[in-house]
Amino acid sequence: MRKQADVASEVNALTHQVNTLTESTDNILLFRIGDYHEAFYAQAEMLSKITGETYHSRRNPPICGIRYDQLEKHLPAILKTHNVAFCESMSGYHRVSRIERKTT
Repeated sequence: MRKQADVASEVNALTHQVNTLTESTDNILLFRIGDYHEAFYAQAEMLSKITGETYHSRRNPPICGIRYDQLEKHLPAILKTHNVAFCESMSGYHRVSRIERKTT
C-alpha cells in the first residue's frame, strides 16, 4: 500500500505538469472523457478554431471536444501549430473506487 506522502507527492507533480502544459500557448491538453477528447478554457477556444468543432463558452468551464473516432482526422491540423498531451483513464470506472489517470 502506498503511503499518503507518496500520493501527495504524485498529486503535486501531476498538478505542476498540468499547470505547465496549460500555461503555454503552444500546448493543448486533451482529457479523454467518455467518447470525447476534451480541452478546457483557452485551450478549448484554440482547439475549436483549429478543428471547427463547437466551443461551448457558456459552460463552466468552457469546453471543446473531439470524438475519439475523429481524432485522426483533426490531429494533423492541431500538430501543425501546437503540441498535444493526452490524459486518459488507466482503469475502468466500474472496477475501482479511485480513477487512475496518466498523462502522456
